[in-house]
Amino acid sequence: MDRNSLEEIGKLPRVPYTEGRGSKELLLLDTLEQGYAVWRPRLQEEKISFEKIEKELGFTINPQIKAFLNTYWFRTLEGKMYVSGRRIIFSLLQLLPGTLFDELIRTRFNRSGAHYLRDNNYFFDWNIL
Repeated sequence: MDRNSLEEIGKLPRVPYTEGRGSKELLLLDTLEQGYAVWRPRLQEEKISFEKIEKELGFTINPQIKAFLNTYWFRTLEGKMYVSGRRIIFSLLQLLPGTLFDELIRTRFNRSGAHYLRDNNYFFDWNIL
């Protein structure tokens, strides 16, 4: 998302786009202007099962993360907030139709940055959320 989108409350987010490079998924190409296009999230129609990947990796994914990954398709989202006088910048990586969830979880979540809650063996990744 570019700085203008962050400053215009109530506007749809924009992402850089060059014809022939990258996915057109979710983009409203009629909004293409100065190398940026507006995008709109889309509700997912089919729910994803996490049983196979949880069994393979040996832990249960937090139900809130599963619900999040089963809600909307979206492009990268970036934001900032202020907590106790400190600025926190965060980014949610895009989740587009055709995403291979098993591969996404293997590469993004099964790593040293993941945190586990011992009681229910859930995982949580601060870098993702």
